[in-house]
Amino acid sequence: IVSGHLQHQFITHAVLLEHGCERTHNDAIRHDLLSKGLNPTRFDWASVQLDGGLDRVAKKVEQQFLVALDSSPVQRKTGSIKDLKMGLMTQGSINAITACALAELIRNLVESGSTIVIPENASIVDSAIFMERLFPNNQSWSVNLGYAEYLSRNGCFVMATPTTSTTEILTGLGGTGVEIILMYTSGMPVASHPLVPVLQ
Repeated sequence: IVSGHLQHQFITHAVLLEHGCERTHNDAIRHDLLSKGLNPTRFDWASVQLDGGLDRVAKKVEQQFLVALDSSPVQRKTGSIKDLKMGLMTQGSINAITACALAELIRNLVESGSTIVIPENASIVDSAIFMERLFPNNQSWSVNLGYAEYLSRNGCFVMATPTTSTTEILTGLGGTGVEIILMYTSGMPVASHPLVPVLQ
């Protein structure tokens, strides 16, 4: 999950802060990044214990962000529909009109070169209309992306979802690199993702 979010195009700078005695410490994250072919020196690192306590580490992290912002200001880029990476999350019952609209949206976006990620336990998969519209030739629906696995190509993906927690599902979608999440719920609005906009 952490490495997926670190690769997200919305992240221009990150500091990985550890306490120093936790199970998943900075060294574990560093090894995970290396195993995925990522350069750990792209990020800054800090430790409450190794850097001398809370006050000192807070000053260190603040300085790291100030230096990063001064040396590489955020730049906007213009993209095309092929650059779009969108997550689709649904909860609760879905009527026929909504199922048709979502299937058409996904098919049109994928045919245009966009990338769509749907959690395997999204309620939309229980809609026969959605499945028929999205897969007119009786194609199979199966998981083809790990939970929070970072996307490496375009297409339509079904993300493994080993949880029923909405927060954890949204976190997993964010880790894939999607830039926006379209959320349909028949109940109350859900808490948003802190990095990726959630359109409900």
